[in-house]
Amino acid sequence: MALTEASSGRWTWATKTSNAAVLVRTQRAPVTRVLPNGRGLLVGEAWTRGGDTDLDLPKLLASPSFEAQVRALCAGIWGRYVAILADGVRPAILRDPSGGLEAFTWTRSGLTVIASSLPADLVDLLAPPMTLDWDRIAGYLAVPTSLSGPLALRGITAVAPGELLQQAGSQFVRTTIWRPDAFVTGDHEPPAILQGRLMRLTDQVVGALASGRGPVLAEVSGGLDSAIVAAALARRTDVEVRQWLNYYSHGAESDERVYANALGALHGLSITSVAKPLRPIDAQGLAINAGALRPSLIGLDYLRDADVAERRRLAGASAIFTGQGGDAVFGQRLTALALTDHLRREGLGSLRLGSVRDLADWTGSSAWTVLGQALAGGSRRAPAKEGNGPSFMTDGARRAQVEVHPWLCAQDQTPPGKRQQIERLAQAQLVTGDCRRSREADLIHPLLSQPLVEFCLNIPIDVLTGLKRDRALARGAFASRLPDALLHRRSKGDMTSHYGRWVSASLPFLRGFLLDGRLAGQRIIDRDRLEAVLTPEQLAWGADYVSILFAAVLEAWVGRWEAACSDLATRG
Repeated sequence: MALTEASSGRWTWATKTSNAAVLVRTQRAPVTRVLPNGRGLLVGEAWTRGGDTDLDLPKLLASPSFEAQVRALCAGIWGRYVAILADGVRPAILRDPSGGLEAFTWTRSGLTVIASSLPADLVDLLAPPMTLDWDRIAGYLAVPTSLSGPLALRGITAVAPGELLQQAGSQFVRTTIWRPDAFVTGDHEPPAILQGRLMRLTDQVVGALASGRGPVLAEVSGGLDSAIVAAALARRTDVEVRQWLNYYSHGAESDERVYANALGALHGLSITSVAKPLRPIDAQGLAINAGALRPSLIGLDYLRDADVAERRRLAGASAIFTGQGGDAVFGQRLTALALTDHLRREGLGSLRLGSVRDLADWTGSSAWTVLGQALAGGSRRAPAKEGNGPSFMTDGARRAQVEVHPWLCAQDQTPPGKRQQIERLAQAQLVTGDCRRSREADLIHPLLSQPLVEFCLNIPIDVLTGLKRDRALARGAFASRLPDALLHRRSKGDMTSHYGRWVSASLPFLRGFLLDGRLAGQRIIDRDRLEAVLTPEQLAWGADYVSILFAAVLEAWVGRWEAACSDLATRG
C-alpha cells in the first residue's frame, strides 16, 4: 500500500522502526517515544506521577511478565497517550485511563492500522471495508453514554480507556487494566488534610498540562469546576492565558456572567463574555462534526464550538482549558445514596439527625424520605442493559440492547453512592470526543486527569459532599481562590431554554431533515411521534430538546458514513 502518498501536505512520518511506523499531522503532531528494547511505541503526552515528562520507561517495563509491564506503565504514568506494545505477531494496544487520545484499530491488506481518527484525506489509503451497525446506532440514541463504547461502524474496533486490546487470530482479547472501582477503599484522611492534598494535586496537574504548551485559552463558564481550573491557571507565571472566555444566553439559569466576573475581579482577570450564537440549524453546520468515527456529542452545539475555535485562532492559543468532568470527580450529584455509603461504612450508630436534615434540605425531600431511601439504597445494582431513549423513538429501537460500560460491570462490592459517581465518570468520557475545537487545538480537561480521578475516587462520596451539599470538599479546598457568590451558589447553569429556542428557530429544517431521514427510514425514529413533537405548540410546553438536537447530529453522522461505506464498497 502506497502510504508514502500521505507524506506530503498535512501528514508526515514521525517514527519508523523495523516493523512499525507512525504517521502524524504536520501540525500539532503528538510526541512519539520508542519504548526500550523494541517493546513498542508510546504516542501522545505522558507525565510521571510527580508531573515530570522524564519517564523512567526501562524501570516501568522491567517485569518479565507482559501484563505486569502493562499494569506498571498504566500505574506509573498519566496523560493523553496510546501505548502500542510488542506482543507476538500483532501489537497490543493500551489506551490511557482518561481517554484523552482515541485508539481505533483495523486490518487492511495485511497491515494493522492503529489510529485516533480516519480523516477524509486518508480514507482511500487506509479505510477497511465498513458497514453501519444500525442496532448500535439505535443504542446511541437510546443511551447517548454508549457513544464511548463500541463503534457503530463494523470493520473498526475501538479500545476503551484503561483497556488493553490484544489480537488472537481473528478475535480480540480485552483486558481492563484500569477500572475506577479499584480505587474505592473506604479509608480516608481527615477532610482538612484531603482538602490540602486536593489543592496541591490540582495545581500539579494543571501545571503539567499547561507548561511548555504556549499561549492558551480558558473557558470560564461561571460554574465551580471551571473556576477551580481558571484559578489554578491564574496562579502560574509560566502560562500565558490569551483569553478567559464565558458564554451566556437569555434567562437567569443560562447567564452566569455575574459569577465569572466575580472570579475575574478576585484574580484580576479580564473576562470576555459572549452571547451564545443562535442561528437556525442547517446541514452544512451539522456536517462540521460528522466526520469522526463516533458521532460527536461534545460538538452538538456546533455554533458555540465553531465560535470558540475561531476565537482560539485569533488569540493564537495552542490549547483550550475547560472545567469539564468536575461534576463527576468532585461529587456534584448529592443523593440519599451518600448516606447509604456512610451508614454502610460507619454503621447505624453514626447516624446523625443533623446530617439527615441537611441532606433533606439539599435534595428538597423530607427527612423521612431521605432516611428511607438511604436505608433502601444498598439494594441498588448496576444500570440495566436496556435503555428507554427519547419518546420519539420506535418501541423496538427504545429497547435497543446497549453494552454496559466495562467500568460499570461487577461492582457488587462498590458502595451504591460510589457506583453512581462511577456512572457519571463513564458519562464524562463523552467530552473527549471529536469537535472542531479538538481538531484545531488541544482541548484539555484537567479535572478528568488520572491522578485527580483516582484521588477523588478514594474519598467516600459522603466525605466529598459532607452529606450537606454538592462538591463540599472541593469548595472547602479552594475557598480562598473563589468569590463568595460562586462558593455559596446553590443553583447550576442550565442551557435548556437556549436549546429550546434553537430547536424552535430550526423547525422547518429539522422537520424535513429528520422526518425524511435515514433514522426514520430504519425505524429508529417513529415518524409520527417525532412529527407530533416538532411543532411550535409542543415545543412551547417543553420537550427533550437535547435529544432532538442529538438526533440531528446522529442523522448527519449516518449520512456521512453511509455514503463513505457505499463508496468504499463500490471501489472494492
